[in-house]
Amino acid sequence: MTEQLLDKSFNLLMQKSKEQGYLLFDDIFKMSEDYELDVQDIDTLSSRILENGVILLEQKPVNKKIVKNNTENTEDFEDWSHNDYEPVFSEIIEKEPEQELFINYIRNIVPPQRHEMQNLKYQLLEGNKFARKRVIEMHLRLAVKQALKFSKQFEQDLNEMISCSCEGLILAVDAYKPDENRKFSAYASLWIMNVMKRNINTKRLLFYYPTHVLEKYIILFKNREKFNRNFHEKQIQDDYLERIAEFLEVDLENAKYITSAFNEIQSLDKILDNDTWEVEKEIEKIDFKKVDRYSFEDNMIYPIFMEHFHSVIKSVIDSIPFREEKILKYRFGFGESFFTPIQELTLDSIGRLMGVSRERIRQLELKSLKRLRHPRRAGLLRPYWESE
Repeated sequence: MTEQLLDKSFNLLMQKSKEQGYLLFDDIFKMSEDYELDVQDIDTLSSRILENGVILLEQKPVNKKIVKNNTENTEDFEDWSHNDYEPVFSEIIEKEPEQELFINYIRNIVPPQRHEMQNLKYQLLEGNKFARKRVIEMHLRLAVKQALKFSKQFEQDLNEMISCSCEGLILAVDAYKPDENRKFSAYASLWIMNVMKRNINTKRLLFYYPTHVLEKYIILFKNREKFNRNFHEKQIQDDYLERIAEFLEVDLENAKYITSAFNEIQSLDKILDNDTWEVEKEIEKIDFKKVDRYSFEDNMIYPIFMEHFHSVIKSVIDSIPFREEKILKYRFGFGESFFTPIQELTLDSIGRLMGVSRERIRQLELKSLKRLRHPRRAGLLRPYWESE
């Protein structure tokens, strides 16, 4: 009879562990009371549970709380990572204030406890949701620390690197094999670093570089002081290229390609934000009424050309704010289907439709046209007006 009660108690406790991801000692004691098990039976039951790799905790997992002065409440949790992450948290918030909510969430997470990872890693392998969540959360501190270090070392956007580091951590948790891989923190660090490296931005943000080029870029970036230069010059002398090629173990052509990643594309955003006459004279004016000036003798080509041209124009206009897009459509006679002509409206008429003044419409029109002159947008349209 006792054996049957033990089996029933064991099955019920195992079911509960699957539902919540862990068991408390109180769960075992309560079960022993319900089925009137003696001390020896409790010991046997506990042993069977541990042999099945169930996470057995003394108390229900809770998060510590933070009060306004950033001190913890009366709950005592020993941090077995033996690292002070507060300077890291403070620096991240100082650099990116929008991360404060996320950082405070990490602050609230109970730090790793003694031997906790030993209890979690095999449950992690079995797909225990509690174990997965706990391992991810207690290593978030490691992830943001590496993101901060990487962003400073390689001049990257901190928000983007935090996102990449968290992605790497999750990938590490899902791929971890406790009997095959090293200590989890070291294993996770490799995954985090790999994801950040794959997503590193070079100085040429609009250009895509394959992974093997990014790897060489990172090596060269870390060793740029060795060459006493930042490689920002558009033309690098042959002797430097030869040294770089030898250092990276690539040919001259690849060395030139890799160093091109250090050359920033001259941004015209600041120029476009400058309303001086001198700057405006240097910016090509785009006359969108040239749309109607295209003609082809070949009637088979013309519809194909116009369909492609319409899609390009629409993608350009759709890239500006919705209100400015509406003003341009009203002003230049574009219908709701974009190339269905409608009557062109005056500034006064548009102002009455949108409930604002004529002057405000004029300002928004100028602003929207200025956006369309941005090289990224104008470059898409240039082939059409140049081929006129």
